[in-house]
Amino acid sequence: MKLQNQITRITATLSSVLVLCTTFDLLPSVAKQKCGNTDEVQASTTTRTIEFKKFGIKIKIPSNYRTMLRNDGSVMILDPGSYEAVRCAAPRGLYYFSIKLLPNPKKLSLLELAKGSSKQITNEPTNIHNYSLKDTQALIIDAKSGYGAYGIFNVPGKGVVEMSANCDCEVDKTDIIKYLKDTELLK
Repeated sequence: MKLQNQITRITATLSSVLVLCTTFDLLPSVAKQKCGNTDEVQASTTTRTIEFKKFGIKIKIPSNYRTMLRNDGSVMILDPGSYEAVRCAAPRGLYYFSIKLLPNPKKLSLLELAKGSSKQITNEPTNIHNYSLKDTQALIIDAKSGYGAYGIFNVPGKGVVEMSANCDCEVDKTDIIKYLKDTELLK
């Protein structure tokens, strides 16, 4: 019982000290992490190749671009300004390229998957185009609104990979084709 009374008194004392400190601004200030440059940065002319073993692909990206793993397992490819904007949650529009595995438990064909996923992804009419990814069939899903474009293809032993270009600006199938041209399946 004595110990419980002592704990109660210590807790009350600490609470009072905390209230006094916050009331009179006596707590030490902690520097908030500031954002760096969040403006969109042009892609460098040099590239580097990134291997994504999880997706079974490697892709060339501008050497100044960054990758960011998301909680859902997808990976975003961002210019340095967009990377900084995401990192520090800056309120601005964002263009990003994303790679993820699409679940396909029903083993649908790419075309069936494209038709079904395009409704879930864009909830709007889309155009679906065939594309050859170095001897691998790919489909490009182009939202008619111009605010999203997706490419999907099978990677043996991994499943269906989706690449998407997303923005609050206009994007189209050329944004996907640019990345598909620089993508190879891992051997």
